[in-house]
Amino acid sequence: PRRGDDFCLLVEKKEYFNGQAPTYKRILAARYNNAGTVYEGFLFADPDGKPQYYSRDGRSLRAAFLRSPLKFSARISSHFSRRRFHPILKIYRPHLGVDYAAPRGTPVQAIASGRVIFAGWTRGGGRTVKIRHANGFETRYLHLSRIFVRRGQRVSQGQRIGAVGATGLATGPHLDFRILKHGKYLNFERLKPPRARRLTAEQMKEFAPARDRYAALIHRRLAPGPVLADAGRSPSSEAVD
Repeated sequence: PRRGDDFCLLVEKKEYFNGQAPTYKRILAARYNNAGTVYEGFLFADPDGKPQYYSRDGRSLRAAFLRSPLKFSARISSHFSRRRFHPILKIYRPHLGVDYAAPRGTPVQAIASGRVIFAGWTRGGGRTVKIRHANGFETRYLHLSRIFVRRGQRVSQGQRIGAVGATGLATGPHLDFRILKHGKYLNFERLKPPRARRLTAEQMKEFAPARDRYAALIHRRLAPGPVLADAGRSPSSEAVD
């Protein structure tokens, strides 16, 4: 942010007739003007029925993948390699994932929404979770101390699925994280994330009226004069800047 920038939030407001103080709920829309470049986001239920924010043209503002499978920053102790000396087996073999050194019990999160296709024990990986995602992607989380999901379960991006451990062939607590596309292992550190989800033409028919209504309220809030309209189906709305 810099001097002269402006922002505006359209917030859902619930008012009571008994004199109770109003409560504020969801942020319905946001607008930020950064040195003349305008960023906007509008709340809308995604194709799975979960509210998230979209740009004016219907592109999701949520990244397709999180940048890390750990909720807290961690040191990378071993990189993706086609030939790495294994510290336990004492042989050279591929290491098809990225190792994150972290204390035992550190929360492990799904980097994207998907369905759990395996949650259990593997000989080398110890306690392991495998998740299938859209567009042929699959992620794997190895050496866990605990597993919090089950096979067949739907998980959301950022959901806690396990905890760092040292099960299987591991010299110490860490997460061995792996990602595949159509069965081929990829280097997560060099992976170009897939493009954000975009609403279909049919979904845009529902999204566009709400977007235009919210945008009009924000525009009127930034312009001189009072804001008298409401945001439609929400109890009431209030813009703040």
